Amino acid sequence: LIPHRECVMTKLLPVSPENCANKSWLPLSGYGFAAGTQFASIVAAELAKAVHALPLVFVQQANSFQLVALLSLGPGENLFVDSKGLWQGAYIPACFRGHPFRLAKAPDGSNNILLCVDEDSGLVTGGNRTPFFDAEGKLTKPTQQIFEFLQSVWQNMHPTQQAVTALANAGLLAPWPLRVKVGQKEIAVQGLLRIDEGKLYSMEEQAFLQLRKTLALPMAYAQLFSMANVQILVRLAQIRAEQKPQAPAEVDLNKLFGQEDLISFGDN
Repeated sequence: LIPHRECVMTKLLPVSPENCANKSWLPLSGYGFAAGTQFASIVAAELAKAVHALPLVFVQQANSFQLVALLSLGPGENLFVDSKGLWQGAYIPACFRGHPFRLAKAPDGSNNILLCVDEDSGLVTGGNRTPFFDAEGKLTKPTQQIFEFLQSVWQNMHPTQQAVTALANAGLLAPWPLRVKVGQKEIAVQGLLRIDEGKLYSMEEQAFLQLRKTLALPMAYAQLFSMANVQILVRLAQIRAEQKPQAPAEVDLNKLFGQEDLISFGDN
C-alpha cells in the first residue's frame, strides 16, 4: 500500500520477547519520516474527519485502485510536514500515526498478523524508555495500545477497498487533470482520479441503491466534497515558496477542525 512504501519502513523487526529483549522505544514526536510522501492511504473510518482537512483522490496501482489523501502538488514532497517535522494540518492520516510500528502478515502463510517495528526509525533504543514487554513477557500498555490502533486500521482496510472497487466497477472513477496556480507558476498534478459526478447522478436506480448498501456512496460524496481542500495545498505551497513559517495558525486549519476520529490514538 502507498503509505507503507513511502513511509520508508526499511528494517522491520517482529515485536517478540526474543527480538525485543532489553529494548525500548520512544514515542512519536514528529512526522519528518513522512516529509517526502505525496499520498497517504485513507480508510473509511477516517472519512468524516479527513473530508474537512485533506483533498481526497483515487489513484491506480497495477490493476487496483486506492483512496488516498493528496499531500502535495508533486512527488517527493509533503506540504503538511514542515521543516521541523511538525504536521501543519487539522487531521493526520491514520497510516502515519502508528510509526514506527506496522502490521505485517505472518510468513507462515496463515491469516495471522504480526506487530513489527522499524529499527531504522531512530525510535528503538536500548535505554530506559518505554519497554516493549513487561516482566511477565506481555506487551506493555503503550505498546498494546498501538497494536490495537493498528489492528483497527487493518480491519477497516478490507471494507474500504471493497467500496473503492465498487466505485471502479460502476465506472465512476474518472481522470482528474488537476491544475493549480501557485504565485505566478501553474502546476499540473498527474495520475489523479475523481468521482464522475455526472455519471453518479445519472445512474440507474438499482445500481445507485446497490452503492448505497455499501460504503461506496458515502465515499463518493466525501471525495467530491473534499476537492475544495486543494486550496489548502495551494496555500501551503505558497507559504513554502515564500519561505515563511508554516504555522497552523497562519492558515487557520486547527481552528476550523478538531482532531478526534473513530480510530484515534493518543493526542493525534
